[in-house]
Amino acid sequence: MSFRNTGILALLVALLGAYVYWVERPAIEKEGRTARLLDVSPEDVTRLELQTPTETIRAEKTGQTWMLTAPIEGPADTRAVDTILRTTAAAEQKRTVGDGSNLASFGLEEPDATLRLFAGDRALPALHIGKGTPIGFNAYARSGDDGDVVLTAGTVRAALMKQLADLRDKTILHVSEGDVAALLLTPRAGAAVRLERMQDGWRLTAPIEAPAAQAAVTNLLAALQALRAVEFATDRGDAAENRRGLTPPALEVTIETSTSAPVVLRIGDEVDLGDKALVAAMIQGDDQIYYVATHVPGSLGKTAADLQDKTLLAGAGDDVTELRVRHADGESFALVRDGDAWAFAGDAADAVQPLIAQRFVDDVLALEGDEILASDTTLETVGLDTPDVEVTIVDAAGTEIGTLVAGRTPGENGPMYHAATRDGDSVYTLRDYVFTRIAKRSADLTAGSPPAASPPAIGP
Repeated sequence: MSFRNTGILALLVALLGAYVYWVERPAIEKEGRTARLLDVSPEDVTRLELQTPTETIRAEKTGQTWMLTAPIEGPADTRAVDTILRTTAAAEQKRTVGDGSNLASFGLEEPDATLRLFAGDRALPALHIGKGTPIGFNAYARSGDDGDVVLTAGTVRAALMKQLADLRDKTILHVSEGDVAALLLTPRAGAAVRLERMQDGWRLTAPIEAPAAQAAVTNLLAALQALRAVEFATDRGDAAENRRGLTPPALEVTIETSTSAPVVLRIGDEVDLGDKALVAAMIQGDDQIYYVATHVPGSLGKTAADLQDKTLLAGAGDDVTELRVRHADGESFALVRDGDAWAFAGDAADAVQPLIAQRFVDDVLALEGDEILASDTTLETVGLDTPDVEVTIVDAAGTEIGTLVAGRTPGENGPMYHAATRDGDSVYTLRDYVFTRIAKRSADLTAGSPPAASPPAIGP
């Protein structure tokens, strides 16, 4: 190839590159910009109006949250509003299908939804959404009152087909979990339960004085934080509350905080709404009636027995150095801490299997009752004065920290298992497999016992 031909080819390549850069590239970028239904950034929107054939919803941005201004005033579901804004800002015009002369055939003469957005004082063109396409998940749309009819994704139509309930804030309790200082659970029937936050954790103060199970209280607080309205009742007043079992309520939850006045949540009866059953709820001082899921009464309606700490040897920790085990048939042995492991006390010839021994110790120290069988009772009442197994816990100073007793009694459907401590006043029921874990014999802990046979720990 001659130098002349090479030069011509290089010139053609340069001209082609210049054409692509100066002509095609701007055209592509312009096409990309104009392919959007709306030229807007969600962060710039400060006000919106969503109109459907049945209602008009207006909302305004306050700081980082949204507030409804019509047809009611109150907090909006900021996440739901943001979803509308992100979806419409990303909505693309797939192709033009009409010039606006026959809007009725596209469902745009009376649109299914019209969205008007405002960025400060600037009003953006209204976005009209019509029918969905008969084939494919698409919808007909029109930007502005004189724009062409275009095809867009069906997700845009789905995002705008909202009712007031969809955009309302469904959070019922605006209380921070860390601010809760006390809880009072007052059922329609039964004893009221009071919990108070102490420096060392939660404690039951009514109807009994007892340590609370911290995990159970945490779950209760989480259930309150997660409480959301599924639907909103449209009627209000005394008659509406009476019909839904809110006066008196099935359950009243009083939340005392360290920063504000108490908040009182009322839970009513289950209501049949035709297509589903929900439970009525409301906040004292606010006449709005909410509908919540049917599991809510069970999540919040806890008794003292549900919330009481059922750890039998609460407080026994790392200072435990010996476990003395005695069975009803006379077998007895002791485990002593040997560094970070456990060994049989005395002259026992058999070696302890470390993993099984440690699991046994953990199961004993973390033992929790299943239910409280009786309080203020004696061990003789349930046959624990002569237990099947007795485990005494000893600390490094040789002081007995506590003694666990467990046994079984005949029942209609098989043996019943119970546990208590020698100095306690409550007797707990146990599951059969839990009893098996703490009723170990010395042979169960030796090196000949397969590690795989060791069950999972009782405690958390």
